[in-house]
Amino acid sequence: MTTHVSKSRIRLGIESVVTLAVLVVLFVASEWIAMRFLQIPGYLIMAGFDLLQNTLLPGLTGTAFWALFAAYLTVISMAIGYIVHQMRTRK
Repeated sequence: MTTHVSKSRIRLGIESVVTLAVLVVLFVASEWIAMRFLQIPGYLIMAGFDLLQNTLLPGLTGTAFWALFAAYLTVISMAIGYIVHQMRTRK
């Protein structure tokens, strides 16, 4: 049985993966680089996550916190990847 995957679905996956990589790089840069203007995007990523995490699961720490943060980045990157894909394929 052969499964057919459309090219647009593959592009959507690639756009989501690239977006996830960019978000991770921005967050890591905000933690490791001391220049303030490079810390702003990472701060905004963490502030968005903290808003949800503190509302839904206050007091979450340790591995569970980082696992939820990874899930948050994945969902955000999928949403941004979908928007980018729709903008690129619009005719």
